[in-house]
Amino acid sequence: VLALLVVTLAEVNGQRDRALASQAHSYDVMILARTLQGTVAHAEASLGRYVISGDQQLGQIYYDDWRRARQAIGRLAKLVRDNDVQLTHVAILQEAFRTRGDELALTALSTNYGKNSQALSRFYQARQSDALTRINDSLDGIITDERLLLEMRTAQARASVRRSTTIAKVLAIL
Repeated sequence: VLALLVVTLAEVNGQRDRALASQAHSYDVMILARTLQGTVAHAEASLGRYVISGDQQLGQIYYDDWRRARQAIGRLAKLVRDNDVQLTHVAILQEAFRTRGDELALTALSTNYGKNSQALSRFYQARQSDALTRINDSLDGIITDERLLLEMRTAQARASVRRSTTIAKVLAIL
């Protein structure tokens, strides 16, 4: 009985540890997705200010933020590599990010060459593109799906711990 009790308690601890790791993973995915949204927004705002002012530092901020966003997408793809639904979201995100990057690169290039009126026109045209919407929709989809996974994993962990606790109580009585 004592051996079964020890084995049961070890299993409960293992289940708890796995549940905590799953929760941490889900939080990592959701935080990275939200951070990525903020980085993209900051990059675009910096580009807009660069187009208006011609300040090279703002252009560098845009470039650095856009590079960080690309790297974050790579990290996100690695985090969700074991989830086909999330990988679909990431694939859509990557394509939309490439499209948006191409649109914004033309704006930045025009500004680099001092063609600010052309750059401003391109920047406003880029606002009409659906690439940014697809980026945000993909990130929202990733977060929504990860929240559902988190809720499901938490419920499964609670049920498993309850079962193990009940077994441990029965064994303790014996």
